[in-house]
Amino acid sequence: MTKKRSKKSRTPLEIWTSERHRTERECHMQKQKLNSHFNYIQQNPGQLVASGIIELFSVPSGVTSECPPSKSKLGKLGDFLKSSGNGLLPAMWEISKPLLLRWAMAEIGVVLQRIGKKQETDC
Repeated sequence: MTKKRSKKSRTPLEIWTSERHRTERECHMQKQKLNSHFNYIQQNPGQLVASGIIELFSVPSGVTSECPPSKSKLGKLGDFLKSSGNGLLPAMWEISKPLLLRWAMAEIGVVLQRIGKKQETDC
């Protein structure tokens, strides 16, 4: 005699398969969301860095000394950045220093090329 399964009971294999499919769908959705965030970051790097630096050093209007930072409009990330600003500034400088040096070297190269071209035309 074989037992008949009811429609609601599922085998462990069916449970595992449905769980795997659900997990794959969730992973795909998270991957798409993450890719959209990375695309936004790639398209707006200067704006994001500038707004982060401004937010780090600015005091929001309407916040007084009696009001703790957690009550301000900054949110949790802003509170974290303000509270750990002293630790972040050296790290931010270490990150930005190579970028600034690269930019400065490129500008110096352009200036030297212009000077070289002027000297060639003067001779």
